[in-house]
Amino acid sequence: MNMTFLRPKPHRKTRVASVRIVACRMAGGRDHEHIVEVRWVDEEAQKSGSWTRELVLAWLDAAKGSAYLLGDDGRRIAIGTRHPLLGARFIQAFEDPVWTDDLLSLPSYGHEWPTDAPADER
Repeated sequence: MNMTFLRPKPHRKTRVASVRIVACRMAGGRDHEHIVEVRWVDEEAQKSGSWTRELVLAWLDAAKGSAYLLGDDGRRIAIGTRHPLLGARFIQAFEDPVWTDDLLSLPSYGHEWPTDAPADER
């Protein structure tokens, strides 16, 4: 009797991406809830791009990777997702166990301020 044995495929380690958030695009205000898009860099894979808020939220919530920003002193500050009972989900920086405003200090691009905002805030 001729038997064929299948060898198991070698297990490949899958790299969990860790992206650095480098800039935010805001719409309608200046709080975390107003971040509508982020620019990111994956230094290990040598890639960069931009993601909508919804894409970042889905990616982080599905634990497909992690996101961080660099503080003024070079330390890595994690980015997490917030799910308030009322209102839309959003991303925010945290240093366990405290949520911080570090994400808001990143450079911003493509502002879409409300038309009723004072001229010096547009």
